[in-house]
Amino acid sequence: MKKTGHIDFSRVDKVTNRDEYYAIKTILNKYYNAINYLNADIIDLGIINVETKQEEKEIIEEYTEEGIKILQDILDKECMSYLKLNNENMLDKFEKYKNSYFTIKDMYTSEKNINTYLFYVVGLLDDTKEYKLIVKLDTYSQTFSIYSDEYIENKGYDEKSIEKEFNIEGIEYIQKNNNNQYTMNNITDEIMAEYYLYDYGNTVERNIENAYKLLEEEYRKEKYPTLQKYKEYIEKSDKRYALLELKNYSVKEYDNYTKFVCKDQYGDTYIFEDNGIMDYTLKLDNYTIISKEDIEDYNNLETKNKVKTNITKFFDMINMGDYELAYSLLDEQFKLNQFKTIEKFKEYINSEMFKHNKVSFIAYSNELSPIYVYKVKLKDITSENSEEHNYKILIKLLENNKFVMSFSQE
Repeated sequence: MKKTGHIDFSRVDKVTNRDEYYAIKTILNKYYNAINYLNADIIDLGIINVETKQEEKEIIEEYTEEGIKILQDILDKECMSYLKLNNENMLDKFEKYKNSYFTIKDMYTSEKNINTYLFYVVGLLDDTKEYKLIVKLDTYSQTFSIYSDEYIENKGYDEKSIEKEFNIEGIEYIQKNNNNQYTMNNITDEIMAEYYLYDYGNTVERNIENAYKLLEEEYRKEKYPTLQKYKEYIEKSDKRYALLELKNYSVKEYDNYTKFVCKDQYGDTYIFEDNGIMDYTLKLDNYTIISKEDIEDYNNLETKNKVKTNITKFFDMINMGDYELAYSLLDEQFKLNQFKTIEKFKEYINSEMFKHNKVSFIAYSNELSPIYVYKVKLKDITSENSEEHNYKILIKLLENNKFVMSFSQE
C-alpha cells in the first residue's frame, strides 16, 4: 500500500501485491471458518471421544455461539444493520455458505481515503457456486470489516461500482475487537512456491477436472490430450497430493510472467508460470515442451552443467513413467547391445531402479570429449528402500540441445 504523489481515491486496480492478497485471504479464512462453526457436525469439527449425545449437543452449541460472535465482530456495522442480522437469524442467513471450500478468482482494490482500502473479491465455493465479498481495511488501526455476499448482491456492487457508488464519507476508523485485527506479512518467493504447490495438490484431490484445466494448453495437448490420460498418470503416481511438500525451488522473471520451478518430496517437477497472484498455468516436466527461454538458459550453461541437466532430465522421465521418451535418448548401438526392445528397457528399470529416483552427482570427466562421463548414485527418495546403485553415464551432446547417452551399473 504505497502512496506516491497524487492519490486517486476513486481508482480500482487488480491486486498485484502478494502481501495484500494473502492478508485478505487470511481474513476470508476466518470468515468461512466462523460460518462453518454454525450448528456444525461434530465430525466436521474434528472432535472425537464424545461420550454422550448431551455432550455432543453442548459442544455444537458452544461452537455455534463462537461462530456467531466472530461474525458479529468481523461483519461491517452497515452490513449488519442493512440485513438486520442478530443472534436469532444468523444461522438462517449463513446456512447456505456452510462447509464450503473457497477459492479466489479475482481480487480488486480501491483506496477510499488515507486510511481506508476496499478489496472486492470474487471466487467459488466448492468449485461451483460464485461468491462476492468486500473487505474494508483500516490501515491506521490494522483492523477490518466484511460486507457479505447477500449485502453486495442486494446493493448490486461489483469491482467497478465500488469506485463510484461505494462512498465513505470522511475518515472512518474500525474499532478493534478480539476478531477483527489483521497483519500484513512478507510473502517471499519460497512461501509463494509453497502456496502454488499446495494449491495444485489440493485441486487434484478435490476436483481432478479443474486440476487438468490448470495444465498449460500446449503442454496439455501434447502430454495428456485427454482427461483420462491425465487421470491415469495421477493414479499411477500413487501420491497423496494434498500432502505435497516443497523440497526445493527456483524462480526466474521473464518479460510477461514469473516461472517457479518446484520439486516435491518425491523429486517430481512442477513448473508454474505465474501471470498474476495465483493466476498460473502448469507443466509437470521440463522436457515435453521446450520454450525459447529454456533453450536460452540451456545454451548459457557450461558443458558440465549441460551434462547434469540432461542426466536429470533422463531420470525425470523415468520417475514420470515416460519410458518411451527415456528409451529414445539411448545411443542406438547401446540399445542394440542391451535393450533391443522397449519392453526389455522397462523390465530393467522396474528391477534395477526405483519408482522415485534421487540422483547424486559424484564425479565428472571430459577426457573422452565429445563423450562426457558422469558417475552418479541412485537412491530411493522416499527412503522406503535403503539400497543404493552406482552408475557410470556416458553422454554425447548433439546440435539443437539434443543428446544421446548410455549407462552401466557399477
